[in-house]
Amino acid sequence: TPEHLSFVVTDSPRGAGPMGILSGDFVFVGDVGRPDLLEKAAKIANTMETSARTLFHSLQRFRALPDHLQVWPGHGAGSACGKALGAIPSSTVGYEKRSNWGVAETDEEAFVAGVLSGQPEPPTYFAQMKRMNRDGPALLGGLPAPLRLPAHDILELTARGAWALDLRNASEFAAEHVPQSISLPMSRSFSTWAGWIVPYDADVVFLLPNAAESAQSDLAKFAARELAMIGLDRVIGWIDSSAAIDAWRASGQSTAFIEQVHPEALASALTSGAARAVDVRGHSEWAAGHLPGVPNVPVGWLRDALADLPAGPLVVQCQGGARSAIAASLLHRLGRRDVQNMVGGFAQWTAAGLPVQR
Repeated sequence: TPEHLSFVVTDSPRGAGPMGILSGDFVFVGDVGRPDLLEKAAKIANTMETSARTLFHSLQRFRALPDHLQVWPGHGAGSACGKALGAIPSSTVGYEKRSNWGVAETDEEAFVAGVLSGQPEPPTYFAQMKRMNRDGPALLGGLPAPLRLPAHDILELTARGAWALDLRNASEFAAEHVPQSISLPMSRSFSTWAGWIVPYDADVVFLLPNAAESAQSDLAKFAARELAMIGLDRVIGWIDSSAAIDAWRASGQSTAFIEQVHPEALASALTSGAARAVDVRGHSEWAAGHLPGVPNVPVGWLRDALADLPAGPLVVQCQGGARSAIAASLLHRLGRRDVQNMVGGFAQWTAAGLPVQR
């Protein structure tokens, strides 16, 4: 974006010149920043191409830096701020000149076309981030440290519309969970998916995996910090997931589960018309290859597309099963109780030799 800054860092006492660059959202390990967000997320029209050309000329200045300078980017793997961010936390200018497609590209038109194509869908919370960066965030008085809540609180919290984020692995969640809760295992993309689907005016409670209470407390603190970094500040506490399920059962209510479907079973159901499916990957992934006749609605767009989803038994599918597990739990919360999840995703579908449409 036009206001972005990067900082070249010099260790002044040594007097040996610059040692590195804090590149922020400009140059990542293996990728460069995406100039489409101002238009796609903040809805400022006709800014993508201009920003892409500005980015190209900034990269010319980056290539002129000494090869030995360290590169400390603002994001790594799992971030939606680029197409293919590397997993290592830092690099050097010289290495990025050799391995980073954006730094290596010296043709302006080719760069503009490349940087604007295949970008992942911008999470809906990016527009919220722009507003917060402009106006300033809420004053928290320090980073949040959520407290453990009594297990029976899950009943009242769910009744008043709080969002319960279940941090267990997806298979445990699918087997049994508190109705209306969302499957959101801790990962590098935890805050990204939370930002996609959790309303900013909603209270949040964590349902944590079984562990020692000290470990659960640490996990809750880390998860709350991750959400605070994108402005989701209304975390009110955490509950042990097993205790929450027990409390739910003790109230006389039924717990929930998500049926799992294997690719071969889904292929048969699609052929017979016994079920429909939706691919919740990004558009570029879907375009590269997808289940025959299966439409594409990225996870974060499911809420807005709810009325347009096929009626009847519906199977959600992604690349490896992680995003579809989130999607299935979200659709259950939104009232689609007939939603199932395809385990293994598109990767397992292709490994089984099932047909692919391009």
